[in-house]
Amino acid sequence: MKKTNVMIILFFSSILLSACSTGFLTSTSPINHDADQHMTVLFSDSSNIKKEDSYYDAILELQSENPEQAQPFLIIDSDERDIVRYYDIQVFPTMIVLNGDMEQLRMEGVQSKDEIVTSLKKVLQLPIRHESISFYH
Repeated sequence: MKKTNVMIILFFSSILLSACSTGFLTSTSPINHDADQHMTVLFSDSSNIKKEDSYYDAILELQSENPEQAQPFLIIDSDERDIVRYYDIQVFPTMIVLNGDMEQLRMEGVQSKDEIVTSLKKVLQLPIRHESISFYH
């Protein structure tokens, strides 16, 4: 009798656990985008949005400098737990650049706009402008 009860409990426990976990064990990305194009994703915490200003400024600067090469941009709120869990987001803000299902860049936490712009230009293979230095005599 005890053996049967234990087996029933184990059976129902395994069903319950497998039902709870299948949502985030999927092997395909929960973000739909063209597999041949980069996608920039910003994981945002709307309760502390001030930390994200430099990310928004960097994206706007890139789009204004390269309007013909504008990249898709998506904002995912911290409340979207399945997507946050899938990409293992531990810090907000976090920005990732995807190419298909491959992560090409990850920047976490507060960053300067210049650091973000430079990193994005490298991964997106956009021209990096260097300010010329002049010396006055």
